[in-house]
Amino acid sequence: MPEFIEFIVKDIPSHQLHMRGGLMWLNRESINRYGENFSLIGKKEQLSIVDDISNPRQIENYSQGALFFNRIKNLVVTGYFTSKPGIEYLGYVGNQPNVWD
Repeated sequence: MPEFIEFIVKDIPSHQLHMRGGLMWLNRESINRYGENFSLIGKKEQLSIVDDISNPRQIENYSQGALFFNRIKNLVVTGYFTSKPGIEYLGYVGNQPNVWD
């Protein structure tokens, strides 16, 4: 999945500013709460930040984080459901030839 997101962000430059800003926001929020970058804090602490930015009732308090979360979520879902496991999960078989009488 990281490879897909990297490809899309490189391929569509309009994503780059939002992704960089979102990652900076995530690290800043993590440092403010826990004194460490997001990648260095524990899973419980990471999930507490993600829970806040993914909660629609918290959007006013975490608007920048929520925008970043929604962008990442959309890229992850797109990446998964356009991958082989995602297509298999959906049971999508594509167009199939018919027998016409």
